[in-house]
Amino acid sequence: MTQWTNSRYDNPVALTAEVAGRLLAELHGALREYPGELPLLAPPLNDIPRGLARLERMPQVVAANDVSMLRRVADRVVPAIEDSTSLLQPLHGDAHVYNLIPSARGLLWNDFEDARRGPVVWDLTSLSDPENRMLAAYPGPPPVETVEAYRRVRLLHATVWVLALLPEVDEWAVHARSMLDALRPLA
Repeated sequence: MTQWTNSRYDNPVALTAEVAGRLLAELHGALREYPGELPLLAPPLNDIPRGLARLERMPQVVAANDVSMLRRVADRVVPAIEDSTSLLQPLHGDAHVYNLIPSARGLLWNDFEDARRGPVVWDLTSLSDPENRMLAAYPGPPPVETVEAYRRVRLLHATVWVLALLPEVDEWAVHARSMLDALRPLA
C-alpha cells in the first residue's frame, strides 16, 4: 500500500542533466540519514549469473554464441565492481529520470522499491549522461573510470534481463538487439 498526496503542478522545471545531478546529490544527502537496514547492492551481481543461466535454456531467444559473448563480458566487467572500496550508503537503486515526478514543490523522487545500501556511483549510472554533465553537477563525484566500470555492469545487467524477458515482452526485441550489440566490443 502506498499513500499519495494530490498536488497541483503549475511550474514546469526543465529536467537537464545538471538538474538531475543536483537532485541526486540532494537525495543521497537525505538518504545518508536513513536509520533503517537496507540490503546490500547485490542484485546485479546475483542477477547477471541467474539471467545468463536462464538464457542458456532459451536458444530460441538468444543464440549460444551470444550467451557465450555475454559470459565473456561478465567475466571482464563484473570484477571491477565486486571489489569496490567505495563508501556504502543508502541509495535509490533505480535513480533514472522517469522516477522524478513534478510536484508543486518541484521535482520529487519516487519508486524506491530498489532502495539498497551501496556506492553512490550505482545511482549515478542510472541516468543516461554520455557527456558527463550530470556527473559534473554532482558534488564530489567518483572518478570517471569508476563510473564507466559501473555503466558497463549496468548495461550488461539490463541486457541480460531484457533478453531473458523477451518471451514475455517481445516488443523489446529491437532494443535487446541494440543492447547486445553495444556489449560486443567488451567481449
